[in-house]
Amino acid sequence: MRSMPYRRKRLLICARFPGDNLPTRNRNEPHNMTNRRPERQKLERLLPWHAARTLSRREADLVERALAADTELARRYDLIRQELAETIHLNETLGAPSARATEKLFAAIEAEEARTPRRRRISRAPARL
Repeated sequence: MRSMPYRRKRLLICARFPGDNLPTRNRNEPHNMTNRRPERQKLERLLPWHAARTLSRREADLVERALAADTELARRYDLIRQELAETIHLNETLGAPSARATEKLFAAIEAEEARTPRRRRISRAPARL
């Protein structure tokens, strides 16, 4: 099984965010961290993870510095935080499933387990003779 950071990187590579199709930087613009296209894309892709507070300390510091230097990036971060708050609120208002739905789910799980043959566990220890 791969580590969590690897999976996060794979998700970020596959994710598409608004602004991914922005034109490249103008040669007359200052060449700082947020104006360079690949770094900007990486930072934008880290914003949802930063809002959820799941970044490493190093990545969080990188995002914080970029947010302080780039108002457009800060605006996008505010939108992401609002969306996260709305999603959490919506999920909390949904409540738990009914007792009937829970019973039905567990019955389906038990039926599936009964149909599926148990796999024999293979030991990695050498066989004894």
